[in-house]
Amino acid sequence: MIQKRACLLVILFSVVTVKSWTFKSSFEAYTINMHHPGICLGNCIQDRCTYDWQAHETPCRGTSIPTLKYRTIDNELCTSNCGNFNDESYQWCAISTNDWGYCSRLIAKTATESYRTHDDYVSCSDECATRGYSYYWCHTIVDKWQRCYPEQKILVFNYRTKDNEECKTPCEIYKENDLPYCYDSSGTWQQCFLNPAYQSTINEIDENLRRYCKPGGFFEEGYRLCHLKTKRTITEFDLTCTLDVDAVASRHEDNNPTVSVRPWSSLHPITNDADPIYSYTVFPFTRAFGENQINLPLVVRAVITTNTLLPVGARRPGFTSEVTRYYRDMDIITGTSNNDERGHIIASRLGGPMETYNIFPQSWRHNRGSGSKWFRMEANLDTFIRGHDDRHAEFTAVLSYSTDPNNNIVTRPTAIGVRIRLYIGGVLSDFDGSRLSSTTENPYENMYFSNDPDVPCD
Repeated sequence: MIQKRACLLVILFSVVTVKSWTFKSSFEAYTINMHHPGICLGNCIQDRCTYDWQAHETPCRGTSIPTLKYRTIDNELCTSNCGNFNDESYQWCAISTNDWGYCSRLIAKTATESYRTHDDYVSCSDECATRGYSYYWCHTIVDKWQRCYPEQKILVFNYRTKDNEECKTPCEIYKENDLPYCYDSSGTWQQCFLNPAYQSTINEIDENLRRYCKPGGFFEEGYRLCHLKTKRTITEFDLTCTLDVDAVASRHEDNNPTVSVRPWSSLHPITNDADPIYSYTVFPFTRAFGENQINLPLVVRAVITTNTLLPVGARRPGFTSEVTRYYRDMDIITGTSNNDERGHIIASRLGGPMETYNIFPQSWRHNRGSGSKWFRMEANLDTFIRGHDDRHAEFTAVLSYSTDPNNNIVTRPTAIGVRIRLYIGGVLSDFDGSRLSSTTENPYENMYFSNDPDVPCD
């Protein structure tokens, strides 16, 4: 093992000078002309980069791929890239010019739904149910079983431990030393790697959309841009909206955990499933053991069919205690004539479930207010599909969030982007049944709905 702290003392008295930017990596870069080419430790500046702890430099090739803001096993942010530098068997990164930490390039991209147990450190491995008893219980990795709370659903992400095992319980902060831990499949209590910081990327996407995209709404003629009368002046940038719903969704999915609710294939889109949502992606907040999880929905993918629609005359499910508790943490707007309401990403009339990942604080004006454009979109989808077994709609939603001055995510979404593709007998169509030759003709490909209570859409 390289004694990196000891090496630093040598560096300080050598011809190599460690600057504040020596180990800083903003964009991925790769070494060239080396026996074992690989990623650079720092940035590629003037075709040269740092590639080891001794601050040696080598020719490099830069890219436009942003370096992820990896975290160390002690939950400190890396300033450099993360990799097997110095030919080490483990991955590490610099956290300053004189300190380093263990890191992992493996990102948690999947999550499984689970339940809280009476033990804050252990989650259920299967369903929380009575199984013939008078209380709810489930099987667990530790102690074989625990009593559990059926109304407290959580997500378990596939974070990695220091030994490169997958977490089988939530990786959360242990308050005794302020470090993240979880249990692996063998029931071993280990430190774990949280995902790279992603707040800045979320805010960057939100700022670009708000700067360049004019919000729209659903009218009798379909989706069109709003005629804004207040709040801001429309500029030439509104003509070059950067929103690509699928591209934003893919970027979120590449960097955050996704829950697969059910199997789905575009080859066989119409199924007997009553739940239209087949996957959702979340941004997990770092939480301590015993605290309620906050997992902000970033992407929701669904397919709406006649089998998902709420039957005529049926009542939608009521708001659960879990949804109510989650909603209170969403920075909701109250005390005005235009308060927030619990809006559905996928409407209950379309089969949208009463789950936290399908609920967001939505301005009354945009949700159920007079002439609501969101409500009209839901109604049009219902009318298009109901009574037609050969029809379905692919629905992708991406939620946009901003950050506060301390780079913390504001949990109330600023806007929501939606892509809807309508099909009749597998043929891409419009709401009136007209056939579309390609997705470039689809007027519902990249719709942008503001959630600003002060921005009317006429």
